Amino acid sequence: MKTKQFLAAIFFVLISSVTFGAKPEAKIPNNLVKHISEKIIYPSDALESKMQGFVLVSFVVNSEGFVEVEGINSDNEELKEFVEKELLSIRLCPYDLSVGKTFNYKFVFTLM
Repeated sequence: MKTKQFLAAIFFVLISSVTFGAKPEAKIPNNLVKHISEKIIYPSDALESKMQGFVLVSFVVNSEGFVEVEGINSDNEELKEFVEKELLSIRLCPYDLSVGKTFNYKFVFTLM
Protein backbone atom coordinates (compact mmCIF):
# COMPACT_ATOMS: atom_id res chain seq x y z
CA MET A 1 0.00 0.00 0.00
CA LYS A 2 2.80 2.42 0.89
CA THR A 3 4.51 1.53 -2.40
CA LYS A 4 1.36 2.47 -4.34
CA GLN A 5 1.17 5.80 -2.55
CA PHE A 6 4.84 6.45 -3.20
CA LEU A 7 4.44 5.57 -6.87
CA ALA A 8 1.41 7.80 -7.09
CA ALA A 9 3.48 10.71 -5.81
CA ILE A 10 6.04 10.01 -8.51
CA PHE A 11 3.51 9.54 -11.31
CA PHE A 12 1.50 12.69 -10.95
CA VAL A 13 2.04 16.22 -9.85
CA LEU A 14 -0.57 18.31 -8.15
CA ILE A 15 -0.35 21.86 -9.36
CA SER A 16 -2.72 24.52 -8.21
CA SER A 17 -1.89 27.09 -10.86
CA VAL A 18 -4.78 26.46 -13.26
CA THR A 19 -7.76 28.75 -13.04
CA PHE A 20 -11.40 28.11 -13.90
CA GLY A 21 -13.91 30.94 -13.71
CA ALA A 22 -13.79 34.05 -11.59
CA LYS A 23 -13.75 32.57 -8.08
CA PRO A 24 -10.57 33.19 -6.11
CA GLU A 25 -8.36 30.16 -5.74
CA ALA A 26 -7.59 28.91 -2.25
CA LYS A 27 -4.31 27.32 -1.18
CA ILE A 28 -4.87 23.60 -0.90
CA PRO A 29 -4.54 22.55 2.76
CA ASN A 30 -2.37 19.57 3.74
CA ASN A 31 -5.28 17.43 4.93
CA LEU A 32 -6.99 17.76 1.54
CA VAL A 33 -3.75 16.96 -0.29
CA LYS A 34 -3.47 13.85 1.91
CA HIS A 35 -7.00 12.70 1.03
CA ILE A 36 -6.39 13.29 -2.66
CA SER A 37 -3.02 11.52 -2.73
CA GLU A 38 -4.57 8.50 -0.97
CA LYS A 39 -7.52 8.31 -3.39
CA ILE A 40 -6.04 9.28 -6.72
CA ILE A 41 -3.24 6.94 -7.68
CA TYR A 42 -2.18 6.07 -11.19
CA PRO A 43 -4.98 3.79 -12.44
CA SER A 44 -3.75 0.23 -13.01
CA ASP A 45 -5.52 0.04 -16.39
CA ALA A 46 -3.74 3.21 -17.47
CA LEU A 47 -0.39 1.82 -16.34
CA GLU A 48 -0.93 -1.44 -18.22
CA SER A 49 -1.88 0.36 -21.43
CA LYS A 50 0.89 2.96 -20.94
CA MET A 51 -1.71 5.73 -20.91
CA GLN A 52 -0.54 9.23 -20.06
CA GLY A 53 -2.23 12.59 -19.78
CA PHE A 54 -3.35 15.44 -17.60
CA VAL A 55 -6.58 16.42 -15.87
CA LEU A 56 -7.45 20.00 -14.92
CA VAL A 57 -10.12 20.25 -12.27
CA SER A 58 -11.81 22.97 -10.25
CA PHE A 59 -13.80 21.90 -7.22
CA VAL A 60 -15.45 23.08 -4.01
CA VAL A 61 -15.87 21.27 -0.69
CA ASN A 62 -19.57 21.63 0.20
CA SER A 63 -21.07 22.21 3.66
CA GLU A 64 -21.43 18.44 4.18
CA GLY A 65 -17.73 17.90 3.45
CA PHE A 66 -18.17 16.37 0.00
CA VAL A 67 -16.22 17.47 -3.07
CA GLU A 68 -18.28 19.05 -5.87
CA VAL A 69 -16.54 19.30 -9.24
CA GLU A 70 -17.22 22.67 -10.86
CA GLY A 71 -15.11 22.20 -13.97
CA ILE A 72 -12.96 19.44 -15.42
CA ASN A 73 -10.95 19.09 -18.62
CA SER A 74 -8.41 16.60 -19.88
CA ASP A 75 -6.53 15.38 -22.91
CA ASN A 76 -7.63 11.84 -21.94
CA GLU A 77 -11.28 10.97 -21.30
CA GLU A 78 -10.50 7.85 -19.22
CA LEU A 79 -8.19 9.73 -16.86
CA LYS A 80 -10.76 12.52 -16.62
CA GLU A 81 -13.51 10.10 -15.59
CA PHE A 82 -11.20 8.38 -13.11
CA VAL A 83 -10.17 11.63 -11.39
CA GLU A 84 -13.75 12.92 -11.22
CA LYS A 85 -15.06 9.64 -9.74
CA GLU A 86 -12.32 9.55 -7.10
CA LEU A 87 -12.71 13.22 -6.16
CA LEU A 88 -16.47 12.79 -5.69
CA SER A 89 -15.82 9.97 -3.22
CA ILE A 90 -13.76 12.17 -0.88
CA ARG A 91 -15.45 13.37 2.28
CA LEU A 92 -13.98 15.76 4.80
CA CYS A 93 -15.34 16.87 8.15
CA PRO A 94 -18.15 19.41 7.54
CA TYR A 95 -16.30 21.76 9.91
CA ASP A 96 -13.07 21.56 7.91
CA LEU A 97 -11.54 24.88 6.89
CA SER A 98 -11.73 23.74 3.24
CA VAL A 99 -15.54 23.97 3.20
CA GLY A 100 -16.85 26.54 0.74
CA LYS A 101 -13.51 27.21 -0.94
CA THR A 102 -12.64 26.71 -4.58
CA PHE A 103 -9.55 24.64 -5.38
CA ASN A 104 -7.84 24.09 -8.72
CA TYR A 105 -5.61 21.11 -9.48
CA LYS A 106 -3.69 19.83 -12.40
CA PHE A 107 -3.07 16.09 -12.23
CA VAL A 108 -0.31 14.93 -14.54
CA PHE A 109 -0.07 11.20 -15.18
CA THR A 110 3.26 10.31 -16.80
CA LEU A 111 5.20 7.09 -17.07
CA MET A 112 8.83 7.16 -16.11
